[in-house]
Amino acid sequence: MNSSLESKIFSLPPVKSTSSSAQRISRETTAGMELLTTSEPHLIPGYSGYCPQFQFRCGETFAKTTHKLLLDPAVNHADALILSSRAVGEVTRPPQRDVDMVNARSKRTDSIFVHPMLPGYEGFIPRLDTRCGQRFAVHTTEQVAEFERHQLRHKEARDRLRRRIDAQQCEQGEPRDPKDRKPIKGRFRLTVLPECVGAMVNSSSDMQPLHDCAIIYREVIISGPDPPILVQPSEIYHKYVGLIPNYLGHVPGAAFRYGKTFEADTRDAKRWLRRDSV
Repeated sequence: MNSSLESKIFSLPPVKSTSSSAQRISRETTAGMELLTTSEPHLIPGYSGYCPQFQFRCGETFAKTTHKLLLDPAVNHADALILSSRAVGEVTRPPQRDVDMVNARSKRTDSIFVHPMLPGYEGFIPRLDTRCGQRFAVHTTEQVAEFERHQLRHKEARDRLRRRIDAQQCEQGEPRDPKDRKPIKGRFRLTVLPECVGAMVNSSSDMQPLHDCAIIYREVIISGPDPPILVQPSEIYHKYVGLIPNYLGHVPGAAFRYGKTFEADTRDAKRWLRRDSV
């Protein structure tokens, strides 16, 4: 009996474990899970990057919401967790064209901007406050090169405009004959005073001036004692020379005198101490 029962059990047809639809759901559920390396994946609070469908979920914490979104097969996930390539490339900064531009500028002008700029320089560098994320030498070289290219473009436009203006002026030109030119004439002209009309009409050109002011001068006599040529530097109050204006030291009796300049009032300032006449 036991043998017949065992034969019946083993003769039963095999039972299918899962259907095709169940296998498809299982594949969809596990799609993208191979990218996750932690058992309970979630985004760290404070993450400001993009998370699919996060703006349409509410009512739970950031960690729980992102945990469900990372495991949800209905969300269209990216093929990689980090979309930007973090591999080291062949990009070198600053580029060689910027270095050549800065070196050419330093040879042409007496410039302090050379490559590389030493960190710690506190002078002005064009547009340096708008850059971040690189070393000081990189930013200074790139910004100086950009500033130099901007100046060269403006110089080229200015030279092109100057050549155009010169060409237009050469085509028109001014007439060579002075009669054909139009001189600028004023609307107002000076007239002779009425009381001088007769004198001007009846004057003769043979009359010579009575006195030649260019040759003969009137003698002027200046009286007074001559100051000494040498002044002792150790003395503060000189007898024949006054003090320099804005002198902030003490001048004897200056607070009680007025009506003279500072230089004249401070000449022989000790006379107030001697009670001499002022």
